[in-house]
Amino acid sequence: MAEPANIAAFLTVEKAYPLEVWESPYPTPVKDELDSNHECLPTSTSFPFPGGLYPRLPTYHSFPLTTPRRITNCDCAGTIVAVGPAQTTHRIGDRVLGLAVGFPTKDPSRSAFQAYVKLPPPLVTKIPPATSFVDAVVLPLGTATAAAGLFEDYLLGLRLPSPSPPSRGLEAETGVAESEREAAAVVVWGAASSVGSCAVQLAVQAGYVVLATASPANFAYARDELGATAVFDYKSAGVVEEIVRVVEDGRYRLAGVFDTVGGGGAVEKCVEIAAMVRKGSRLVCTVRPLPDELSE
Repeated sequence: MAEPANIAAFLTVEKAYPLEVWESPYPTPVKDELDSNHECLPTSTSFPFPGGLYPRLPTYHSFPLTTPRRITNCDCAGTIVAVGPAQTTHRIGDRVLGLAVGFPTKDPSRSAFQAYVKLPPPLVTKIPPATSFVDAVVLPLGTATAAAGLFEDYLLGLRLPSPSPPSRGLEAETGVAESEREAAAVVVWGAASSVGSCAVQLAVQAGYVVLATASPANFAYARDELGATAVFDYKSAGVVEEIVRVVEDGRYRLAGVFDTVGGGGAVEKCVEIAAMVRKGSRLVCTVRPLPDELSE
C-alpha cells in the first residue's frame, strides 16, 4: 500500500513569515510508535492542509534555526492512521492528542507542523468523544509544562495528582487529625494562560489549595471552572500583599509559587510573595529564564 503524501510547513529563516509549505517524507512508525494525521494545529484563523481546513500557522516564528529548513511546533491532535508492530495500546482510527518531540530529538518526522506526525506512545492519549480536536490540541505542551513545573523534583517537587485526590490542600501525613493539619497552598501566577490553566487544575487534583492571579474578566473561569480557591487581580498595586495576607490569615503552608507567564514583571512578584510568606517553601518556578538581577 502506497504511503500517503505528506506536506510540512518549514521555517527557513529566523522570525519567518509566512512559513513555506513543501512536500516532506512520510514518517513511517517503528516499534511502538504511531502516526497521527493532523485535524488541527494550536493557532488561529485558517491554513489549508490536504484533507481539511487547519488553523493558520503563527505569523511570527522566532525559533533558532539550527538547520537550513526546520519543521516546528509540539502540539497535535488527530486520528491515528498507522501504528508500529509493537504498539498495543492504540489502534488505527483512535482520536488522540499528542506531544511531538521533534525539537529535543532533532527528528523532523516528530515535529507537529505537518500533515502526518510520528508520536511516541508515552506522550499520546485518547481524546474523549465529547472533546473536539480544537479543544484537545491546546493541551499537550501546556499540560507538560505545567506538570514539569509543579511536580519535577528539581522544580517545585509537589506530590503527584491521583484519580481520587486527597482533601484539597491537606498534607498526606498519617496520624494527624485532619482539623490539625495545615492546608498547603500553591500560588499560580497567570491562571488564565495555557500553562496556568493546566497548572491550576493539576494542583487542585493533587490536593492543594490554589491561590491564582488573573484579570477580573477571568476570575470566574479561574475559580469556578479551574478550581482556584481565591483569585487576585494581577494588575493590582497591592496584589503581592493581598496574596501574602490570605496565606497568613488562612494558616496555609506555602508549597511553592509558579509563574506561568514569564514576562511583565511576573517572576519578580512571585519572588516577593515567596520572600514575604513566613511558613513553607521559598521555591519559585518560572517558565522563562530568570532576569539577571534575580539569577544569582
